[in-house]
Amino acid sequence: MEMVDRGDRWSLAGDDAEVTRVCFDWAVTLTVGPVEPQLSVRVESPFVLAGLEGAPRQVDPEGEPSDLAPVLWLVRRRLTRLDAFKDGRLDIGFSGGVDLTVPVSEEFEAWELTDSAGGRIVSLPGGGTTTWSRVDG
Repeated sequence: MEMVDRGDRWSLAGDDAEVTRVCFDWAVTLTVGPVEPQLSVRVESPFVLAGLEGAPRQVDPEGEPSDLAPVLWLVRRRLTRLDAFKDGRLDIGFSGGVDLTVPVSEEFEAWELTDSAGGRIVSLPGGGTTTWSRVDG
């Protein structure tokens, strides 16, 4: 798995990515694997989960823990796409037609992607992104 720069966004390359773990604290973190480098997707602001039973759902990571239950449907789902837009949005597609969309937050870093090789993409408050890569030496 690697992130590919497509001009207006970074996209996940590879067809073997699936959610191997979901963690909850004051954010929702998805671990995507199983191959190295693994990718961690941490969402810290409200997002929309669509394609499950019923209407799209607004999910707030800082809300009641029981309201986060729909996110458990993502465990073991394959990713069909992951687009980290340079304007600060994040859009992830999963098998079965499920979508997770994170809009830009005006106040906070809405999400961040971190790979186990040291790369990082972070959504900035008000829009845009910043990146870090591993420095050898």
